[in-house]
Amino acid sequence: MKVALVSSSSGSHGGGEFYLRELACGLQDAGHDPTVWLSKHGSMEALSRSILDRNLKLRQFDYLNTYQRKGRSLSAWLDRRTAARLSAEFQQSEADVIHINQQCLEDGLDLLRAAADSGKPAVSTIHVTRSAKNLGARLGWLRDLICRQALRSAAVPLIGISDVSAGDLAAFV
Repeated sequence: MKVALVSSSSGSHGGGEFYLRELACGLQDAGHDPTVWLSKHGSMEALSRSILDRNLKLRQFDYLNTYQRKGRSLSAWLDRRTAARLSAEFQQSEADVIHINQQCLEDGLDLLRAAADSGKPAVSTIHVTRSAKNLGARLGWLRDLICRQALRSAAVPLIGISDVSAGDLAAFV
């Protein structure tokens, strides 16, 4: 099976990025054909090198992550042009399934929309499943409102990385 492992590209040194790299290695060892998709942004350079060092396929694509956007999650969710472009890239890829790797609930909402709109089977792993309000984030209630709507309407199955995070995710959505 050909799998596109798409990073929300929020940085290249966290646990979610290591998870993505190790998932790609495990899939390859199991006889699948993974390709890791990372933003061309310079912040992803270390992860790009580690992907290539492991002899994994890498596809770098034009993408502005949520935290580089002025309006953060709202800007990402409302950016239909980027979602349409990425959806077309997913459609044109040889991937049988699209796996989105999100740092947190509000991260990569445009990627979720693109995956859902591509018509290909898709799934997303979310690493931090606590709400913005719960984390004490500025305008957390509003960010949660946007995020909840986006996660529900994308209709992509969501995976938490533990039983606790899966419970948090189910309660949030």
